[in-house]
Amino acid sequence: MNESVNSVLKVIKDHLKDRNITLTEMAKKLDSNHASLSRLLNGHSRLTIEDLSGFSEALGIPMSALLKEAETRDGKVRISEESERYICSDPRRYILFMVLNDPTTVEDLITRFRLKKDFVLETITSFMEDGIVFQPGAGLYQLTDLAKDISFGRTLEFYTIKSKLYGIQAKDTYQNLSRDPAYWDERDDQLRIARLTPSQTLAVTKQIETLNSQIRTMDEMNDRPKADGSRDSNTKLNMVFLAVKPIDDRILNLLIDSSAPTQETTH
Repeated sequence: MNESVNSVLKVIKDHLKDRNITLTEMAKKLDSNHASLSRLLNGHSRLTIEDLSGFSEALGIPMSALLKEAETRDGKVRISEESERYICSDPRRYILFMVLNDPTTVEDLITRFRLKKDFVLETITSFMEDGIVFQPGAGLYQLTDLAKDISFGRTLEFYTIKSKLYGIQAKDTYQNLSRDPAYWDERDDQLRIARLTPSQTLAVTKQIETLNSQIRTMDEMNDRPKADGSRDSNTKLNMVFLAVKPIDDRILNLLIDSSAPTQETTH
């Protein structure tokens, strides 16, 4: 069953349960019967827009509210493809979305990423109109709690910009492999790039999780000083396994620079 439809059905069933409305009672409101309604709510028959409208009227909840509640289930918010394209089609706009996780001023954004003031204001205004950004204080802008849980992944633009960002992270990581171990105290363990079928992904995921745990344990053991305070001189950084340095302002500026000259900055 489609994941979005499943979420909608779960929302409807939860409202029925919360209000102690039986399937028989709801079936009467919908001019249906217990068996048909049961099949519908359990995903055994197709949910139509007419069905959704009927549930909306019977529950006294606007259809838009039911859909929004379904979108936010499990902490995931699925924005429209149009909104995702708007954010991801321009590296500067994607970066603004990322850094607005914390309260930030327009001046700070201009300074950190060498952006034009008009572009920053235009993007923030658009975000505010879409309910993505609000003002927690005078001159400050921040993502709404709902926006912080937005789940991307519907468009080519998203995967294009993520691939470019991963490429920059990976290259930067490789170029710094010879750095002192202290340099690697902070690292991002979220880089996963592979072309797999869904079944292969499911099979590999648990193996990766287990392997990550084993490597992390060995790393921690090797990092502990011996009883006399010394460390094992035989251990050295040979590779960074499924890990890259975290995304910081420097990495984000590299992303902007990689898109030049099509992207306009202040210099």
